Formats: sequence, structure tokens, C-alpha cells
Amino acid sequence: MEGMAGLIERAAALMPPFQSLLVVICYVMGIVFAINSLRGFAAVGDRSLSPRGWSQAGWQGPTCLMVLAVSFVSLSSVISMFLVSLWSQPETAAATEVFAYAPELLEPLSNEMGTRVVIAVVRIIQFIGLVSFVRGLYFANLASLHANSGYLSRGITHMVGGVFAMNLVMFLQQLQDFVFGN
Repeated sequence: MEGMAGLIERAAALMPPFQSLLVVICYVMGIVFAINSLRGFAAVGDRSLSPRGWSQAGWQGPTCLMVLAVSFVSLSSVISMFLVSLWSQPETAAATEVFAYAPELLEPLSNEMGTRVVIAVVRIIQFIGLVSFVRGLYFANLASLHANSGYLSRGITHMVGGVFAMNLVMFLQQLQDFVFGN
């Protein structure tokens, strides 16, 4: 396979290792955030230990940082919670099932080349959704540290959009049901 289709398929083949790398990075970040949160709790409890101004912020900053740390360490459970809330399924649908869930919507792309390209593009979009979800968690944490900055709305938007992108197959099925009235 050559040209743009080959490039897209090669990029999609890189997504599983990148996804594993992102999960490991989130786990390490979660541990670092938990340690910083514990330092923040100690600083709030003893004002002489306050090198970064935790004592002025109170308990809110370290508490939200601990929630973020737990969310990053248990990323798969947090994602499953969002998936169950929106789609009533604890896991995302596989990219190869895109034609089974939305056959009418994707009928123009049902030839062999179109099928492979669509599956590769869905895999790439699912990875982008994971990155967006992680970014949304981080923005939601920044909202606790910077009041009235708009970070909470950005965080929620990224998390919901990330869940839609991670479960693009089900989203396309809902779109097909809406457009074609099935």
C-alpha cells in the first residue's frame, strides 16, 4: 500500500505503543501529584513548612491535587466510569467494528481501501480522545488552583469530547440513528 492510505495505516500502527506510553506517563504523574499533595497537606498543617504558598490557599489545593493523582493512577477506571455514564458500556468499541455500528453512514467507504483507511483513522481519533481526556483532567485540576479562569469548563469539554472520540464507533452509531432515523 502506498500514498496517503499507507501513511495513515502506519500512523495507526503506532497508536498502541503511544497509548501504553501515555498510560505509564499518567501513572508516574499521578504518583508525583500524590507526593506533592501530601507535601501540600503538611504545609497547610504547619505554616513553617510552606515554601510554595500552600498555607494561604488552604486545604482546597492539596485536596484537588490528590483527587487528580488518584484519577491519573486509576485512569482506566475513570475512563470506564465516563463510558458507562454516556454509553452504558464499560469499554470502548473496537475500531474494526465501525462498519457494523454505522453501516448506512459509512456505506460510501465500504470498499477494501476505504475500509482500511477508515479503521486506521478511527484508531488515531481514539488515541487523540485519550490525550484529550487526560488534558481535561489536568485542566479540571487547574480550576481549583486558579479561580475564575475558565479551566473547569475547558476541562469538562476536553473530558466529554475525549470520551466521544475514544468511543467514536458508538458516537457514529448515534449520529446515524439521528440522521437516518433508525
